[in-house]
Amino acid sequence: MKKIVVPTDFSDSAQTATTFAVNLAFHLKVDVELVHILNPATDLNTGYMIDPGIEKVRRDQLEDATRAVKEKLSGELADEIVIMSSFHLGFPIEEIVNISKGQDALIVVGATGESGVMDRVFGSIPVHLARRAYSPVLIVPNNVKFDGFSEIAYASAEPALDRKVAAMLFRFVDVFDARLHAVHIGKEDNYPIWHIDEAVPGVAAPPTVLKKNIDRVDVISALNQYCSEEQIDLLIMSTRHRKFWDSIIHTSMTREMALEPHLPLLVFHEHDSGV
Repeated sequence: MKKIVVPTDFSDSAQTATTFAVNLAFHLKVDVELVHILNPATDLNTGYMIDPGIEKVRRDQLEDATRAVKEKLSGELADEIVIMSSFHLGFPIEEIVNISKGQDALIVVGATGESGVMDRVFGSIPVHLARRAYSPVLIVPNNVKFDGFSEIAYASAEPALDRKVAAMLFRFVDVFDARLHAVHIGKEDNYPIWHIDEAVPGVAAPPTVLKKNIDRVDVISALNQYCSEEQIDLLIMSTRHRKFWDSIIHTSMTREMALEPHLPLLVFHEHDSGV
């Protein structure tokens, strides 16, 4: 991973994600790019209709936001991290998905707290990005402050993806000296033994891995309970098929909060380039 991309609409949620991303970037030794996408009014006859005044305001806001981030950096942060920005016209989700293609990057997005089950926790745009982006997507809930990660859970419904996501997992585990919780979703006999040394060749000191199997219909509730009991501070999910992810997003269990609202969620798909 060469950089962290942070979509921003200049909201408090976006500010939370930006601050989180900058601190994460310092530990991962990568740069940060703030991205703003202006969603233009659309006329069926003429296409995009951009108010020059609005575009200038938004460009100025992006410039100010970027400058503010740079000014807050001090000491090692200022020396180690490059802060850049880019402005785009289009529909936010489509543009961010396009940006993610071919990028060796991590997208960090703030939760918006809109309606819906998953949306009520993470917001509609973050959820759609998590499903469609070509880069891993880290969703940062509102009011969460970066404090590193000591307990990282990896939840997978696809055993074949374990090896593909292993390098990313171990990078986070190694950088933060965290314990890794391997949470397999489905019948226990569907999962082969996970050999750490085979997943990541050359690892001299494999991390501590705690294994857990969840074979329940109410996957959301089970994950929520496990993360709470084990004091997980980062949940990573991977899936090859949309079916599993969709089943979580479209669940009707309205009385359940999809995942702990204070818990950052990193989503990794098979087509991701990795972290």
